[in-house]
Amino acid sequence: MTTTEWGPHTWNMFHTLAEKIKDEYFCETKLEFWNMIKNICGNLPCPYCAQHANEFMSKIKIDNIKSKDDIIKILFVFHNSVNERLEKPKFDATKLREQYSNNNTIQVFNIFMNRYRIASNRGMQFHKSLQSRHVLSQFVNWFQQNNYKFNM
Repeated sequence: MTTTEWGPHTWNMFHTLAEKIKDEYFCETKLEFWNMIKNICGNLPCPYCAQHANEFMSKIKIDNIKSKDDIIKILFVFHNSVNERLEKPKFDATKLREQYSNNNTIQVFNIFMNRYRIASNRGMQFHKSLQSRHVLSQFVNWFQQNNYKFNM
């Protein structure tokens, strides 16, 4: 499975959740949410992508993330850095926010889960596949326990 088959769905999920987290729950949820993003990034089906993601994430200090807007901006910069590396067009922040705020959160989550699960089962070393499935399971459990903190 190529990055084009799972990458856009991963970005869609990250951006949608960042956009849809309810302001009143952001402070209590930010650490777990950020750790889920980091865990997924560290276990991407593409080792090169995971390495790049880990390098980017290692530069982010959680204490500097004070608001929902901060996490949205970080993901925007991260996504555009990947697009630049891949020689793809950069996103416009205003259009990006509008797009993701209109998404159906459950639908985005389910599509991501399906694509990530398929990608994790194909072409990965066995131990890496197990690790990815564990990360996916943690994410499912976390989202099920916290989905009320997001606009759907």
